[in-house]
Formats: sequence, structure tokens, C-alpha cells
Amino acid sequence: MSLKTQINLSFENMNNVKLFQSAHAVQSLRESDFDNLSAYGEAIDNSLQAGASEIKIKFETTKHRSRHHIESLAFGDNGIGMSADVLHQCLQIGYSSRFNDRSGIGRFGVGMTLGAIHECKRIEVWSKQKGGAFLKTYMDLDEVGNGEMDEIPAPEESKLPAEFEELVGSDSGTLVLWRKYDKQEDSADKIVENLKVWLGRTYRYFIWGSDHKGQPIPGRDEPAKFWIQWEGNEEVKAFDPLYARLENTAYPDDPKAEVFADMDIKWPADQNAPVPGAESTVTVRMSLLPEKFREKRGAGGGKNAIARNIHLNEGISILRNHREVFYGNLDIRGGKTGWSNFEEIDRWWGGEVLFSPEVD
Repeated sequence: MSLKTQINLSFENMNNVKLFQSAHAVQSLRESDFDNLSAYGEAIDNSLQAGASEIKIKFETTKHRSRHHIESLAFGDNGIGMSADVLHQCLQIGYSSRFNDRSGIGRFGVGMTLGAIHECKRIEVWSKQKGGAFLKTYMDLDEVGNGEMDEIPAPEESKLPAEFEELVGSDSGTLVLWRKYDKQEDSADKIVENLKVWLGRTYRYFIWGSDHKGQPIPGRDEPAKFWIQWEGNEEVKAFDPLYARLENTAYPDDPKAEVFADMDIKWPADQNAPVPGAESTVTVRMSLLPEKFREKRGAGGGKNAIARNIHLNEGISILRNHREVFYGNLDIRGGKTGWSNFEEIDRWWGGEVLFSPEVD
């Protein structure tokens, strides 16, 4: 046999090499830099993108000693729902029906599955469009790991679990259910308390139903309402770190903070934007806390301040299309150690930066 024939036979006998080793790749992706709140936000963003006006989050937990363990976590909405084709692909890692779409609050739309697998091992999704029935598909990382699952199952008609029926709209909507929740760091009661504040601040403009100029948010017909179900059913209130807007907040009768004139900065659009080279406006807004809450040194840690989260107000809020994408201390010292950028007195002022997707 000639050397050429041997080489050709060797190539013919080679197996196809997949781009990813599914089980290994998924395990690696579980170690992404999501935290639990940003993982929840990926599911919530999808609901808002689907036009939902009601978003309900339900924790089912068990208690061992003083710790509440999450058995399942459900996200339900009354959005437009997904077609069978979109539902079939929605759990595929890397898939998006709106990739590079800058019209909404997410640009790539690939984070929902990545956020989910960071927290749990099984994701089940039901969705219904107007006039249709609920269809279901799922992903289970245990089945991926043992080789039972290498494809997302085609959606099949399936009734919603009875305990989650009321989370979803009657005409249309989506239910995302996380099970096998195995990466819980804090007790559920602490997670719920943090989530109330985070939701109210992150989606404050959607709860208000208007932008920083009082105009309707593009693509939104009405304000969004968020509900958290755990040992009760509580509506989430907006939380403004500028303390300037009081509607739909926990303290609508408080005095308003003084808001200074907006600083509008013209900024060149990203080179991949629909109109490269065009300019967009980045708006910087700042406020001074009402004097009632800064009468004396140390007042920022008092009972009234804590109830209003003033004791946490040491940071800048950055928003993309009026959805907060960052809140915290901007380290302008280049990562050097030493004194903090923010001191207690910095609780007396608030700041936010708003930008549009053109400057991503």
C-alpha cells in the first residue's frame, strides 16, 4: 500500500471533531462572572423585551435551621410569548432572536441561558402566543453531563404546573422555571430583600413608565409592575438613587431631592452602530439629598435613612436605554489601594449616567 493511500485512509477514518465538548463547555460556562441578581435580570430583560407589563417572580424554598434553600425559582410574564421555533432555540447557548438589536434594553440577547446555568442545573420554559396553547421545552445539565441530552427537545404542548399558573398572562406569556438550584450563596430571605432593592433601582424607569425627561420609553405602552412571591406577595416599588422621583416608590410623600441641570455630552457612535460616525447624547444627572435626611453627621446611618437605602447610596448609577447596567463605586484611581473614593458624606448626593445603545 502506498504512503498516499495510507494517508487517505487515515483521513477517511477520522471522526468529526465537534467545536465544543458539551459537558465540559457547559461546566466551564457555569463559572461565569454572573452574580445571582444579574442572572435574574437576564430573564426579566426578556420579559420586558416581550412587552410584558406584569412580571412575577416566585421563590419556593425549604428551611434547614436558619437557612432558606431555594428549591425552585419561577419567572412569569404576560408578554407576547414565543413561537415554537423561537422557543425551541431559546435555551441554545449563543442563540438570540435579537442579536445586535440596539432598540431595546439588551443588545445581544444571549444571557438568559448563561445566567440560568450559573445558578441552577435544570431550566424549563413554557410559552404561549395569543390564540395558541402553552408549549414547553427544557435543558437539564445532569442529562448533558451523562450524555443523555445533546439537543434541545422540540417544544410540545404542555399544561403549566398548577402552582405557577397565575404567574403568566391568560392570553399570552412565558414561564421560566429554574430547578436543581445548586449555586445558592445566601439564604433566600436575604436574596429576596436584596432583590427588592435591586429590581426597584435597576428597572425604576420601567416602573415609572417614562424616561428622565418624562417621555414614554420607546416600545413601552404602559408602566411595568413587578411582584415577588415568597412568604407573601409583594409589589416591588421604584427606588431612585437620586431621590428625585417619588411616584410608585415606598415613600411617595417624602421631600424631593434637588436635581441640578442635566449635563449633555455629545459622544461618537460605536463603529458597529447602524449609523457609524453619528453622535449620540450621554446625559449626566446629579442631585442633592433633601435636607431632612442630612441634618447632621451620622444621619445617613439612622433608622429613616436605612429604610430608604440611603446608607447604601455610595455609588453612581449607569443606565443603558434607561435600564441600569452598573451601580457602585467607580475606581478612578486605576485600581490602587488606599483610601476609598466614597466617604459617608457622599451619601448626600446622587448621580446617574444615561446613554443610548449607539455608544456601546
